[in-house]
Amino acid sequence: MADISVKIHSLFDLTDSREIRSTEKFSFSVTVTNSSEADAVHLENVRYHVKVEDPAIAKLLVPSTNPDAYGTGYKGVNPASGDLVELAPNTVVDAVVLYPRVTVRDDSPVIFEEAGTLGIGDSDVLTLRGQALAVGSTQLTCQVSGTPDVTIPLATKPLEIL
Repeated sequence: MADISVKIHSLFDLTDSREIRSTEKFSFSVTVTNSSEADAVHLENVRYHVKVEDPAIAKLLVPSTNPDAYGTGYKGVNPASGDLVELAPNTVVDAVVLYPRVTVRDDSPVIFEEAGTLGIGDSDVLTLRGQALAVGSTQLTCQVSGTPDVTIPLATKPLEIL
């Protein structure tokens, strides 16, 4: 299978400075690109699991609306049950699972458990926000998962009945 690349970039505080100080909010982008090579596979039910490795240093911010203005739904793991649940707007969290591309019906968003698609040669760019908590360093990670949409060739054999 061809490569799917994931890049985290453009870390800025909210005044467009590249220096993020303790207690400041910041933004960053995640770009996911599916290959356009001959062996590339169309993905369905795509989800983006974004995490801060050391939550004592920084956290992620759920937008003031969930889903956000781009139709991305934010979910997280309930620590008590382990279930995936919708996160409340403005929540500060260690990790989120993003479900992009809401389907719109009758001018109101309808969120399905299946997420968006990442077609052959397609890219998704997600802009996220965080909150610095303490001086130090940590890692932001993004794990992409999805279901390959693969068509198995149809086999045929003539059948003659006499």
